[in-house]
Amino acid sequence: MKPHMADAIDTIRRIIDELLPPTTRELLSPTTRALLSPTTRALLSPTTRALLSPTTRALLSPTTRELVPATTRDLVLPTTRELVPETTRINARFAFIEYEDHPPSNTRFVTHVHNFTNSVEEMRGWLNQCRAVSGGDGPEAVADALNDALNLSWNSDATKICILIADAPPHGIERNGDVYPRGCPCGHDPIEIVEKMKEEDIILYIVGVENPIMLYRGYYEDLARRARGEYVSLLYANRLAPTIINDVNH
Repeated sequence: MKPHMADAIDTIRRIIDELLPPTTRELLSPTTRALLSPTTRALLSPTTRALLSPTTRALLSPTTRELVPATTRDLVLPTTRELVPETTRINARFAFIEYEDHPPSNTRFVTHVHNFTNSVEEMRGWLNQCRAVSGGDGPEAVADALNDALNLSWNSDATKICILIADAPPHGIERNGDVYPRGCPCGHDPIEIVEKMKEEDIILYIVGVENPIMLYRGYYEDLARRARGEYVSLLYANRLAPTIINDVNH
């Protein structure tokens, strides 16, 4: 794998961890679903005992019932198995698209689509098995990947966010050394695709792997703006997760 792409995949892992903190994945068994996690119990105080549902109050030990605070009203929901703050509970689905290039530059695949899953572990498995290889020319199948992303099975009422990681331009941008100087051989145009993304309310964030992408940074910045997103250098990709969480919450 290209070393910088390994860093990019680690960035996606960190974003997932930010979106779904460990506490949101701690599911209680049916017999103990009303019990708070140790982390939550450490935050509690007497002032919000009344905020608990009668069922929850009945299942909590006397000691725990005396420890519930006003600031945790959103932590205690009568029918939930995930007792976490409202602001950190995100019902998320994940998809993952690997892209390389067209023949003859590449013979493995052009794109490999993993459609949406609710399983964080399945998404992590896709990331773990991914490997980035260099093609024969500079450009890659960026347009194909964007087109696949546009046509995923998005929920119409969801906050839709697409993150493109790029270390090379699409075909047709730099004609010297491009096997397909007129653009994607399948006829996909990145600008047309991101305009459709905007129409479908899909926000596009682009993580640029610098230095390889520096000559094309302006192009990718324009693509991201067209779909109401932004371009972020891989060096500063840690800033991306808070931005995405803000988009999800608003």
